[in-house]
Amino acid sequence: MRFLSRFCSCIRFYPVPFLKTATSLHKKNRRAFTFVEVMVTLTILSAGIIVIFKSLFYSLDQIHAMSSRLYADMLLESRSGEVERLLRVYNALPLELNRAQTIDTGNKKIDFKEQMSFEDVEGLIDVFRMDLSVSWKEGSRDMKLSRSSYLLDVYRAWHQK
Repeated sequence: MRFLSRFCSCIRFYPVPFLKTATSLHKKNRRAFTFVEVMVTLTILSAGIIVIFKSLFYSLDQIHAMSSRLYADMLLESRSGEVERLLRVYNALPLELNRAQTIDTGNKKIDFKEQMSFEDVEGLIDVFRMDLSVSWKEGSRDMKLSRSSYLLDVYRAWHQK
C-alpha cells in the first residue's frame, strides 16, 4: 500500500499546450456540409448502386440461361443414348421423332421441343446420321441446341456378311 501511495505521488500531470490550441481551433472552424455537397454525394452513391444492381441482375439472367442450356444438353444426351439402345437392343429406330417435354427447374417451368431426323450417309452401308435438336424459349429469345452423331446398324451389318 505504501508503494502505491509513493508511486502515485511521483506522477505529475503537465498540460500539453498544443492539444489545447488544436481543440480550440477545431471548435472555432467547425462547419457543416452544404446541401450541394450532400446532393452530389448521394448522386454518386446512387449511380454506383445502380451499376451494382444492373450487374447483379445481368448475372442472374446469365445463370438462368446457363441452367436452361444444361437441361437442354442433358435432354440431348439422354435422347441420344435412348436411340442408341433402341438400335442396339431392338434393331429399331424410334417412331416418335418430334416430342415436347416440360421440365420444372424449381422456380420456373421450361418447355423443351425435341426434333430428330435420320438420313443415310452416302457411300457407307448401314451408317446413319442422326440430327437431334432441342429448342426452348428464354424470355423473348428462341434458343436452340443441336447435336449430330453417326449410328451403325450393327444387326444389319452383321447379318449381311
